[in-house]
Amino acid sequence: MLRVCKEPASTNKNDLVAFFSLSILFVLTGNALLWGSPPFERFLGIEESRAADAVQATPPFTRRVTRWARPFLPAASALYALVESSPAAAAVSPHIITMTKVRASIELRKYLENADLTEDDWIGALEYWLVDVWVRYYLREPRTPKFSVGDEEEATDSSSTSSVITEITEVVEEKEESKEIRPEVGIQCNLDAEFAEAQQLAKKQELAPGARTLDDVEGDWRTGRRITAGESMRLLKQGIMKLRDLEGAFGNDEAISIRRTFYNLGSGIPFKDYDYKYVVESCCENVVGYIPVPVGVVGPLLVNHVPVFVPMATTEGALVASTMRGCKAIEMAGGVKSYVYDNGMTRAPVVSFPCAGEAVCLKRWMDIPENYGVVKREFESTSRFAQLKRVEVIVDGCLVFLRFVAFTGDAMGMNMVSKGCSASMRFLAEEFPRMKMLSLSGNYCVDKKPAAINWINGRGQSVVAECVFSDAIVKKIFKTSPKEIADASTVKLQIGSSRAGCLGGSNAHSANIVSAIFIATGQDAAQVVSSSMCSTQMNVTEEGQLYVSVTMPCLEIGTVGGGTILPPQKTCLKLMDCAGPATVPGEHTKKLAEIIAGTVLAGEISLMAALVNDDLVSSHMKLNRSKLDLYPAEEEKTRTKQRMLLEKLANDIPQRDPSEPKQKRIERVECSNIL
Repeated sequence: MLRVCKEPASTNKNDLVAFFSLSILFVLTGNALLWGSPPFERFLGIEESRAADAVQATPPFTRRVTRWARPFLPAASALYALVESSPAAAAVSPHIITMTKVRASIELRKYLENADLTEDDWIGALEYWLVDVWVRYYLREPRTPKFSVGDEEEATDSSSTSSVITEITEVVEEKEESKEIRPEVGIQCNLDAEFAEAQQLAKKQELAPGARTLDDVEGDWRTGRRITAGESMRLLKQGIMKLRDLEGAFGNDEAISIRRTFYNLGSGIPFKDYDYKYVVESCCENVVGYIPVPVGVVGPLLVNHVPVFVPMATTEGALVASTMRGCKAIEMAGGVKSYVYDNGMTRAPVVSFPCAGEAVCLKRWMDIPENYGVVKREFESTSRFAQLKRVEVIVDGCLVFLRFVAFTGDAMGMNMVSKGCSASMRFLAEEFPRMKMLSLSGNYCVDKKPAAINWINGRGQSVVAECVFSDAIVKKIFKTSPKEIADASTVKLQIGSSRAGCLGGSNAHSANIVSAIFIATGQDAAQVVSSSMCSTQMNVTEEGQLYVSVTMPCLEIGTVGGGTILPPQKTCLKLMDCAGPATVPGEHTKKLAEIIAGTVLAGEISLMAALVNDDLVSSHMKLNRSKLDLYPAEEEKTRTKQRMLLEKLANDIPQRDPSEPKQKRIERVECSNIL
């Protein structure tokens, strides 16, 4: 410390770390060894006789520190005087420091020594911290001078204080605006802050002195030699390496760490505790982490006399609770009966001919059973499970759409059908040399769009579920009557949907249940748009019971492939006993379709009952509104940054001991002040 003060010309980073760490400590403890002492003033070059020589003799790094530190010396002296006057400081020897303050100094120095910053960044970070401390003193409430008689004491010059406050305010705001976000790798809900070594190492290697030339790094990378994470950052910033190349050059976890550093991500997206071998080259590219979604479970849901528990991943409060109520009513009613009546995934290539006549020739050729058999053989040669069921040929001028419909086992089957279509179209190209392939998908499939052809002919799994509720169950569980629910269903689901022109929308909210189960089980979430098309019926039987049915003709699901291979999603499928391939191909997908239809029925009846009872708003106000103060009031937003700093750090300023007598404050008042 003393060497730093006496020999500023030899100051290096470590010396400055020690100097500012201890100087801050001495300010907070009231120790006069540094602040306001000649050694400190000489270090800052304050003495008039030595100011110019002191500044010029110091290296540029130290001169920059000197320039910004000098204006704050009055603030430091005032803060020292404030602390020194406290009883707590008087009771402690100036050279004795409590263990708590020692630990604080050690932590500060440890932080500064380990900070992975450039020279300018280091100065800026330390400056911001020091200003943060000093600003607390100047943000105390101003005191009104009082006329008194007694010992004289120098009063504070309000004009000079105001100017210093303005200067400090500008510095604080500038630093807050320019402060770089320091991304942390592996933060999982702010619980994994220690998992940042890979990112820090990359930054340190990138900025390390004596680093290799860019040409050397590029040469090693292109020849397959090992490069460091920091060197990869240099290649990425120069556009030499692509983000998609990281997994090939590094392991999955390290590649994700580098990518997060490149994007300057904060700690909001979790990364740790995830097996990315299931994701890379299978489910996602340019991976930087994952998004946790809450998962609830409803049940037991009695489907075809078998109780099952159904996972639902959703952020909509009240959805799981409402579906749970429907499951309870279904269980009391003896269960839901669910049936898959058709299945078949589709893909529809589109081709063109020079004239419409040749397009018609292709359709007639496909109508011949022998020719269809050849195409079927080509299609099924690409997979052990694919079974072509039919090909629907549509002519539109010189264009021909061929809609292939195939059984795909326990897979959702889009890739399987696309592969089979590609082989079949290559064969047809040999039979029809003038045919031109325009697209493997001509949107006549139809995939990920609500379409009448899917609503009428079906796609994927076509399933229907039904359940009969007695009058007693409806009154006990839903607090209404079968007639009231049936009447509301007719008005809302049939008349209202038809007036709105809904395609496959004659239901209450099947998309809620379908999307929640899709996300939980690793299905293609984009296919909710067509998979949720549902026709819900609610009628009163001759016995006065409530008959409820849901019909879903295009439920596009699978239990193998895609997101179902991810461990959490596979666990959700195991919960329903339909994970992976079944002994009999297609049985697990069939079971999942029946469960989804039964769960949709539970959600439909519960929501309709809530609408009849006018409970929809009250239930959502209770279960779908966070009690946390996530969006502060406008007046809180407009509070100054300086005042927020004061509140946050107020406890750090030593307070007067209440047991000690209050010292009388004497102010010197000039005549001009009295007038």
